[in-house]
Amino acid sequence: MVLVIAIIIMMALPIATMEAEANDSTSDSNTTIGDVIGKVLSERNVAFFIIGIMIAIVLSLVALALSRAASAAIGAVAEKPEIASSTLIYIVFIEAIAIYALIIALMMLTML
Repeated sequence: MVLVIAIIIMMALPIATMEAEANDSTSDSNTTIGDVIGKVLSERNVAFFIIGIMIAIVLSLVALALSRAASAAIGAVAEKPEIASSTLIYIVFIEAIAIYALIIALMMLTML
């Protein structure tokens, strides 16, 4: 639900700001909604949108995996306390995936 609201806001804010800029400018009074949507759906804006969706999906899957692994690790440590250090390795691997995803997203953003 939060993701849907965030997508709607991400798509609505550029349209609203471009419409306000079009209304403020006195030289171009024939700006239509098609022109505004054309500017919003430029290649760069679509690339930002795709990168944002990619990060949202990856980080939500990482959160799901981390919750399952952490609960299993806590259950295993409750039965055998001596394996506490080895269960942390799996959690660190999952968190490393999230860090790698953020690094790749930043690299993609710098290429735009």
